Order: sequence, then C-alpha cells, then structure tokens
Amino acid sequence: MSKRLTRVYSCGGAAINITALTKDHKDSLGFADLAVSRIDTSNKNIKPGMDPQSVYVLDNADGSGKQRAHNYKAVVEALPQILSKHKPGDYNVVVFSASGGSGSIIGPVIIGELLRRQLPVVAIVIGTSGSETEANNSINTLKSLAGVAQAQQAPVVMSYFPVNQNYDQRDVDRKVGATISLLLNLFDSKNIEIDYKDIINFLRYTNVRSSQPGLVSLDLFNDEELAEIAGTSPLAMATIFKDEERPYLSVTPDYHATGTRDNNVTDERMKFTAHFAITSQPIKTAFEELNGRLRQITDQQHARGQNFNLLGDNDRTDDNGMVL
Repeated sequence: MSKRLTRVYSCGGAAINITALTKDHKDSLGFADLAVSRIDTSNKNIKPGMDPQSVYVLDNADGSGKQRAHNYKAVVEALPQILSKHKPGDYNVVVFSASGGSGSIIGPVIIGELLRRQLPVVAIVIGTSGSETEANNSINTLKSLAGVAQAQQAPVVMSYFPVNQNYDQRDVDRKVGATISLLLNLFDSKNIEIDYKDIINFLRYTNVRSSQPGLVSLDLFNDEELAEIAGTSPLAMATIFKDEERPYLSVTPDYHATGTRDNNVTDERMKFTAHFAITSQPIKTAFEELNGRLRQITDQQHARGQNFNLLGDNDRTDDNGMVL
C-alpha cells in the first residue's frame, strides 16, 4: 500500500527560511510521504539547493514590506495557478508568519481554498510582536483565520508559536520543525487502526459533533505533558500510541481518533505516545497577549512624545523645503 502524501506549503520568507532544509521524501519509515512547496512574493528567501520545482514566486511582485494589503489581490488572482502547479496532498500543512506582509496573506488564502474543497489542513503560524506593525499584522492575521473559518463553515486548526521573551526565533524554528515531523507521523498510512477518515473527522470535528466552527488551537503532548490539560474536555483528539497498551487518559475529548505506531518503527526516539489536542482556550490567550503587547507599544509611543520640529512659526520655506 502506497502512503498518502502530505503537502507542506511554506508561505512567505519566515516559513521558507524555517523549512529551508526540509526535503521531499517517500516511503520513510514512520512518516507520511512529503512534498514541500515554497510560495512567496519575492525570490529573496529562495536559497541555493532548493528544488526550483518547489518554488512559486508571484509575477510582477517584489515583496510586501509587511503591508498585508499590498499583494492581497495578486495572491487571490494567482491562487488557481498556485494550486495547479502545487497540487494539494491527501493532507496539507500551511506554514507562515502572522506578522509579515506576504505569508500572512498567502497562508490564509490557501487554507480557505483547501477548506472549500473539504481537504484536511493544519496551519502552523509564527507570531511576532517586536513592532507596532508586527503586532497589528499578527492580530489581523488571527482575525482573518477566524473569518476563513466562518466563511467556509469549517474549523481552522492552528498550531501557534509566538516569538517572545520566553522563546526566541531559534526555539520557535525547532518547535515548528518538531510539529511538522509529528504531524507526518500522525498522517503515516502505516499506523495501525487509525485511518484517513478518522483523521478527517479529527481535523473537521464538526462532521461528527455539533459545534460552532472557528479558529482553534492544535497542541501536541506526550503522556507526561498531557497532565497540563488534565480534567479538560478538548473538542477533538488524535493519539498515536507507542504500543498496544492503552493507559487511562486524564482528559475527555468530544471526539477521539486513536491508533498505534507502525510496528516496523524501531527508532528509540519514536518510542513515545503522541497526543494531538484541539482546544479553543489557547486562541483566546494568544489574542489577548497580542492585544496587550499592542497596548504596551502604544503607551511607549505616547510616552515618547512627538518628534521635535526645528521649524518655527517665523521660518519660511520655498517649494523645495529650503530655508534661505
């Protein structure tokens, strides 16, 4: 049996840089087949050694300069060609930064179309708030993803990784890479018991549970880490057990897809149980933190005051601005 394909769409410079070393692979033990696509409005982040067939750069564009509206129309117009050249997989992972101008548009637009086609998709989103522009962009990107969920009447499932005082860019890069790897393990067709429809209903839990679709969080846990959400009721969960033992779990999801890792996987690093939990609270927390950061930046701007103006009321300038 051939394995199902996972397509990773790396959208914008930040995502392309994070996945720069990620290569297509087929028939890797313990993982779904993988194809990587790199979509951007500029070629400045395309590195030597990247397969040219994996790259799509919008025509007549030269970046977005953190202005989300700048290339929005061009991205929407290019979408049919993007998905024709980089066909969606059986599973899809869309990686992008919320704070930039290109990926924060390309990513949500692709996600919206994949949901319209009822294809399984996970968003991996990096949030930064080092400036007012970045904080505003991150807020509006999360709002856009919520809007996509509303427009398509389907959950937008997102793993969100903020760059902040606790996690620098390198930490976040590692977390994104680990999340992609674990998703490829979840999507491995050689896993026992769990099947394609199980994962479809995990990611689109509204198929089987009466629940309002929206922007929701996907978080990954091993057995010990699952204690962090003990006593809660996730909207949906998927679990890949390391063996046939099925211990009692401290959470009670509305929907739970379970399977056992392929018996042929002997790598000791994979000898753990992986839990994938979909919940809503982390979205609220992330949104509140971004808004708090934006208020902090605004307060700092007010404390700074206006720029000093050297020109007085009696100064006269010519049409070129010159004082003579």
